[in-house]
Amino acid sequence: HRGEWEAAQSFVTQAMSVNPNYAFPWKLQAQIFANQEHVKKNALDKAAEAYKSFSDRNPSDPTGYMERYKIFVKKAEFEKADLELIRVHQVFPKFPNLHYFRGVLYSLMGNHKLAIHELELEKKNNPRGVGTLLALGKEYLEEERLNEALRSFNEAMQVSPQMADPKHWAGFANFRLKNFEGAVLLYRAAVAIDSGNPMIYKRMGMAYRAMGNALEAKRAFQKYLEMEPDAVDKAEFERFL
Repeated sequence: HRGEWEAAQSFVTQAMSVNPNYAFPWKLQAQIFANQEHVKKNALDKAAEAYKSFSDRNPSDPTGYMERYKIFVKKAEFEKADLELIRVHQVFPKFPNLHYFRGVLYSLMGNHKLAIHELELEKKNNPRGVGTLLALGKEYLEEERLNEALRSFNEAMQVSPQMADPKHWAGFANFRLKNFEGAVLLYRAAVAIDSGNPMIYKRMGMAYRAMGNALEAKRAFQKYLEMEPDAVDKAEFERFL
């Protein structure tokens, strides 16, 4: 792989010297930097800079702005990420999932009311977007709008019955609404699809405990701790074993 990246880098360097105004090599340069994220300290900053050079040369292509948005989200530079979304909107007002990306951003910033506003707009544009329905449900949970959260997760389940996440989160919404039996049924359905998710076992154990079923709670917590032996809340659940 390293040889391929080196070959790409020499192509990029050559292309830039032949025609400094040609946009594409800058995009490739950005991808090369981004690929070095875990190896070189300033790789992401360099990638963001290269994407900016790409956008300067090709301002009507939203790719550069979106990639910079992702980099800034990774670096928790949320104001900068928001600016990139504004740029996308200026060149491409109907860019797919734009409200979703903004909703995710506001959620990361802890502004759940604004996140809900953006995600509801996204849902109007694309009522069957599972990612949007899940994100919206989670934001409703943050605002204690539990029935709306459950409705959103149920819609996600209808759109994507083969996915574990909507069932898992619908289970959690039921748990918060104190419908523990409903929660357990949904957690079991989620685990049947995704048996590798320790969080589902932990939450299932909590639902069983709330129902007074100590044996099943113990089984679920055991499974959780097997999968997460270094869990920060290990002591909390070991006492039920």
